Amino acid sequence: AIYQRADRETTAKIDKLRREISDFKESMLTLPQIRASAMDGLRDAIEDGTIKALKTAIKAAEAAWLTGHDEETDGVWALDLLRDGALELKSAEKRKRVTQAQRDLIAKRNKCFVRTEPTGRDKYRNSFWNLDNDETGRVWVEADYAIKDIVAPDDDNDENLVESAACVKIGADDEEKDMLSDDLYFVDGAREKFVRFSRQEYHPSGSVSSLAKRHWGCEATDSSLRSLMKNLDGRGLREASLKSSLKEIVEAIAVVSADVGTESSVDTKETKGKDTKIKDQVSGDEEQFSNAVALARSQHGAGVGKIAFDLIEDTTTALRQR
Repeated sequence: AIYQRADRETTAKIDKLRREISDFKESMLTLPQIRASAMDGLRDAIEDGTIKALKTAIKAAEAAWLTGHDEETDGVWALDLLRDGALELKSAEKRKRVTQAQRDLIAKRNKCFVRTEPTGRDKYRNSFWNLDNDETGRVWVEADYAIKDIVAPDDDNDENLVESAACVKIGADDEEKDMLSDDLYFVDGAREKFVRFSRQEYHPSGSVSSLAKRHWGCEATDSSLRSLMKNLDGRGLREASLKSSLKEIVEAIAVVSADVGTESSVDTKETKGKDTKIKDQVSGDEEQFSNAVALARSQHGAGVGKIAFDLIEDTTTALRQR
C-alpha cells in the first residue's frame, strides 16, 4: 500500500535499491570463485614478474574486493597476496628503469665504441683488428716478433718481424717468487725448471721473461685483403672464422665503392649538363650576327664610322665577345 501511494521519484529509488540488493546477492554467490581466480592470477603474475601481468592481476584483485577501506583505522586493508603483488610491481618497475638506463648507457658507449676483441686470429695466433670509426677496409695486424737467436737459417721470415730477445722485452724481467707445493719446493731441479718456464712464457718462443712487444701492420687495400684471404686455410677453426670476417669486410668495401661510383656518375652527368648549357650559350646566333655586320657595312661603309670591321673579320658570333 505504501508503495502504491508513493510518488514516481520515490518509486524509482525503491526499484533501484531492489536491483542493487539483487545484484549484491548474486555477486555474493559468485564472489568466492572470482576471488579464487583473482588470487591464482596474482600468484601467476608474481611468478612471472612482468609489469603488464602484475597490473592486470592487481586490477582483477581490486575488482574481486581483495582490498577496501578500513572504517576502524580509516585506512586501507588488503590481502597479503595482493600486498605482495603490489610490492613486486614496484620492484618490476624499478628493474625496468634500471634496464632502460643500462640500454641508454650502452647506446652512448657504442657511439664512442673501441673494439676490445680482434676480428680474428690466424694459425700463428696473430690478431687482426677492424676498428670502428677507422677508414673503411683497413685491417690492422698484430703479430709476434720472431726471436733472432732461435730462428732457423731457412725460415722465410719478414725482416720487420725478426728481433732479438733483448729488443722484444718491455720492462723488467719477472723476478717474483713462484708458488710451489711443499713436495717440490726443496727438490733440486724441479724448482729451477718451473721458475724458468713460468718466467719465460710471455712469448710463444718461451725465451722472453718479461712483457713482449708486438709488431703492428695494416692491410689497407682491397687487393691486399684478397691476397690475405687466399693465404688463409679455411680448414682450421681460427682461420676459417677469420676468413669469413675478412670476406664481410671486402664486401663492405665493394658496397662503399659502388656508392662512390654512383655519386661520381651523377656528378659527371651534372657537369655534362652544365657544359651543354654553356655550349648552347656560345653558339646559335651566327645568322643574326652576319646580318647585323652586313647592315652595319651598308650604312657606314667598310672602315667608316666607329666600328672597326677588321677586328671582327674572323668572328662568327657575338656571344661571349666584348
